[in-house]
Amino acid sequence: MPHPWKTDAGLVIDGYSQEEDQQFWEDDARGIFCPHCATPDSAFCCACDDWPESHWVDGLYPGHNDLYGRLPNLSSYGIEESDSLWRVHDEAYANLGYRMKRRQARKNWIILKNAVDTRHIALYWMQHTQERLCAPGGAGRATDLADFQNEFDQ
Repeated sequence: MPHPWKTDAGLVIDGYSQEEDQQFWEDDARGIFCPHCATPDSAFCCACDDWPESHWVDGLYPGHNDLYGRLPNLSSYGIEESDSLWRVHDEAYANLGYRMKRRQARKNWIILKNAVDTRHIALYWMQHTQERLCAPGGAGRATDLADFQNEFDQ
């Protein structure tokens, strides 16, 4: 059974996968969001494109600026919808730095854990090798005896 905090996408923190946070990070770096619905410029289409006519004033729609370049005005329904979407946006981006730091800390922890596990294996084999070399009749014991005798022969 898979861990409840892991998916194929990696570590899930506060309900956001690593890929989602990476996309948030890139969007945040660009910093270009729709002023009405908080959709990032990397999205295929803007969420407010599908809003009904009751959300707009003066017959202007997103992307349909009039001759003077005005942005469309929102009605009370549109303002309510916009505020709701911006709250969701703010919640998603609020802990983004924390989530990214936590993922990096987890990667660093895994690297350290692997190094410690590898150290145990290396020390085991070093001990095993030294025990065999220094056992009676071992090559290390014979070399040590020869070095000891040469030390005093000089």
